[in-house]
Amino acid sequence: MNVLIQIPFTIIMLIFICQLSSPIAFAASTLGFLSVIFTEAIFNKGITMISGLSTLQAIDDPFLRILYPLPEFAFLGILYVILKSKRINIFKLFKTRLSNMLSARFDINILGAMLLPVFLTAIGFYYQYHLERQLPAGMWHLNSSFLFSSVGLTVILSLLLAWKMIMMNGQEALMEMQQVHISNLQDMMKIIKAQRHDFINHLQTIYGLATLDDIDNLKEYIGELYHDIRLTGDILQIAVPQLSALLLVQSGWASAHNISLRFKIESDLAKLQVPALDLVSVVSNLMKNAIEAVDSMEPAHRIIELRILETPHYYAIQTQNSGCIAPDIKNNIFDLGYSTKSNDSERGIGLASVKYLVEKYEGKVMVNSCQDSGTKFTVCYPKHIRRERPA
Repeated sequence: MNVLIQIPFTIIMLIFICQLSSPIAFAASTLGFLSVIFTEAIFNKGITMISGLSTLQAIDDPFLRILYPLPEFAFLGILYVILKSKRINIFKLFKTRLSNMLSARFDINILGAMLLPVFLTAIGFYYQYHLERQLPAGMWHLNSSFLFSSVGLTVILSLLLAWKMIMMNGQEALMEMQQVHISNLQDMMKIIKAQRHDFINHLQTIYGLATLDDIDNLKEYIGELYHDIRLTGDILQIAVPQLSALLLVQSGWASAHNISLRFKIESDLAKLQVPALDLVSVVSNLMKNAIEAVDSMEPAHRIIELRILETPHYYAIQTQNSGCIAPDIKNNIFDLGYSTKSNDSERGIGLASVKYLVEKYEGKVMVNSCQDSGTKFTVCYPKHIRRERPA
């Protein structure tokens, strides 16, 4: 009967505190309670064998009754550490990490869940010792000062260990993000070198058309070449090199996959008070979402537009594609774990990460979608952020 109450309560906590989708919260709760039941069956049997008491007799003993759940909590903690260190992901939700702060927020939720049993155990000791006086005679020397000092020390050590794990996780996520940016910069250098190499070929073609006096084809060829050069120049004028690298790489990738990627760069973002790592994460996820939206469309409709502009009070980044989002889906797309693709290996992470990283710097993200004009995501960052934020 207790389990029937605990499982729904745990599911509700996972949905509203950890912001997981209902199916994932249900699966996590079920697996967690199965682990507890399995551990309880093993450790309880061991305790009864060591103490020589039956399970009912052990439960009737106040001291053993307090100790009974501790092996279960220890087992869950060890299981979590092993899964974390080995990067074994039970749910595909966590296959790709969020930003270091979003991942740390999830770890803090786990930290609270792990400290709760310690708190409950302390309350149990207090109840048994101070109210019922039912502890075994040999335990009377453990007075309240020693008891609460031990519990306090345990909590402090747990906090220090958990904080160290959170910091290590944040550093690891930061290193992974830096590796992505290094890869983008390397790809940008390859693109620039390729353009320099192709420049000679373009000159030879122009010279040949001029020699043949083919003016119409010459004008058309120069017009296409000028468009590509101007596009690259506009991207390189952005004051965030990491973002320029990302857009150049995305442009080359889209061209290779027959996707028309158009840029309107009306601001260099020179005074944007957002770290490059977080800005690139936002734009990268928006671009990925737009590419996925048009990837299965006919070539004539595979069009994506990225616009960067500024107003007197805001910097704005917009992505627009020819796809359409249903109204009932649009209300949930920013929820962590929500996805319209059942086979998505990174379910519901991208847009949830975008919302978190934008609001982190007092910005806002909006989405408009209709059948005629397609889907437009707009990210707005204020030009003056009131609070200093960590990079």
